[in-house]
Formats: sequence, C-alpha cells, structure tokens
Amino acid sequence: MRSNTIDLESMQKFISLITLLFIFTISTAQNKFGNPEVDPTQIQKTYPEWADLSE
Repeated sequence: MRSNTIDLESMQKFISLITLLFIFTISTAQNKFGNPEVDPTQIQKTYPEWADLSE
C-alpha cells in the first residue's frame, strides 16, 4: 500500500514539473526584439538577384 502512495506522489510532482516547463516555454517563445534592420518587401523584390536565380 505504501508503494502506491509514493508512486502517486511522484507522478503528481512529475506532472507539475512538466506543466511548469510547458508554461515557461510558451511564455518565452514569442519574444520580439524590435523592428527588423531590413525592409522585408525590399528583400523580396530582389530575391532572384541575391539568391543567384537569375541565370
């Protein structure tokens, strides 16, 4: 009977740890670091030139 109690407690701790890690990962995944240094539309216009696809 004692081993079932230990297993249940350890399982609850494990689930709590996984939940905390999941929340931490979600909260830090979408950081924005300001404006991009280059205008994305400018890059897209000249893509064949810098990708060397114009051959």
